[in-house]
Amino acid sequence: MQFNVRTGSAQGEIDVVGLRLIDGRVAEVWLCEVSTHTGGLGGYGGDAAGKIRTKVESVKKYAEMAYPQAIRHIEVWSPKVTPGMLLKLEAVWTQHSDVVLIANDSYSERVRELTTLARRTTAYSDSPSFRLLQILSRLPGNPLDPKS
Repeated sequence: MQFNVRTGSAQGEIDVVGLRLIDGRVAEVWLCEVSTHTGGLGGYGGDAAGKIRTKVESVKKYAEMAYPQAIRHIEVWSPKVTPGMLLKLEAVWTQHSDVVLIANDSYSERVRELTTLARRTTAYSDSPSFRLLQILSRLPGNPLDPKS
């Protein structure tokens, strides 16, 4: 995993890059843009769709240059995207149908999967977020478990 990977383009960086290696070469790559607006995806001077489109195009360009032989997965992550914002973003997904939006319920499901992994993993992690999940998932009355 790599975080805040510099691309050299106007967009500047990719938030998360994950690599799957086979025999020392990159076989598969995940390139993720993360927009953690807890009140809902928005901002960007009122042009969220334009900003997301620019980011996606920049990520695609970087992926083609840096990982031409790899299977590429491009994802945009946001914890909350309102129905109105989803409508505004529809043109982006139509133009870039290979890009996956991880938002709302699918975002929550991914966080639950990470929490489950954190609960089973005891080795130290360099990722502060994952390390926090490891610690929180081991507290008495686990605050991450909705059944507690």
